[in-house]
Amino acid sequence: MLADQRSESPKNRTTTARHPPCFFLIIHVFGNLTYKKITKAESPSCALSNQTVKPVDNCPRTVEEWRKAAAKKNCSAYAQLCNGTDQFVYHCVINPYINETLEVCAYSQKIVHGYCAEYSKVGTRIQGNDNAPCQNCPKGGYRSNETFRYPECYDLVKKSADKISPTTSIRPNITDVSNTESCNEKETEDSDSHPMQTDSGIVIASILAAVMVVVIVLVLIFLWKKRRHETSESKEYFRESSNSKENVYRGVKLTQVPQDEGP
Repeated sequence: MLADQRSESPKNRTTTARHPPCFFLIIHVFGNLTYKKITKAESPSCALSNQTVKPVDNCPRTVEEWRKAAAKKNCSAYAQLCNGTDQFVYHCVINPYINETLEVCAYSQKIVHGYCAEYSKVGTRIQGNDNAPCQNCPKGGYRSNETFRYPECYDLVKKSADKISPTTSIRPNITDVSNTESCNEKETEDSDSHPMQTDSGIVIASILAAVMVVVIVLVLIFLWKKRRHETSESKEYFRESSNSKENVYRGVKLTQVPQDEGP
């Protein structure tokens, strides 16, 4: 019986406290979500950009022309109302429908995947136009305020205009016009009441990060309680083992009968 008790060790009765697989899974999932939300968050924007939009017949195609147009637009005056960053600069890009070129003050963006840069009034930001491929644009990306280096994007607008016959009558959709007016009114209200737009992507990422921290804390508390419970079991085992040995020793001692000595 003693041999059996000695052979049994605390390692057999307790398990090593290990991080459960779900711990790493949770960290991995929330980490990826947070990273994606941050990297894929909406590009910086400012509602005041819509107030600077101006359709133009031609965009600058040289550095000198670009500098003159930028000086005339004076985007630095609006930059003070949009976080005061140096990235809020002059742009001359196509619109989402590739039928117009626009001058606008907006945050400079990196345009990748070989697309032309466009300005979105809905998003109040510069972004790539998936329907406007740019053959000479670097695949690794370029700054949106350097579109004058890739005039083929401006040529797409002329090609689009050439496809429309001068005698073609275009009847506007009443519903679209109404929706456009409503959107313009809403954008004006937003511009007046919220000159600074909060990046919703960063807000979501912050929430996910906070949730991840809470989950990690809960998992650590669980592991701490589990280790504490196993330590208590180990101490109880040693106490029982010691008591058992002592009882056996006393039993053996009591059974010993002293021998009578002869006369």
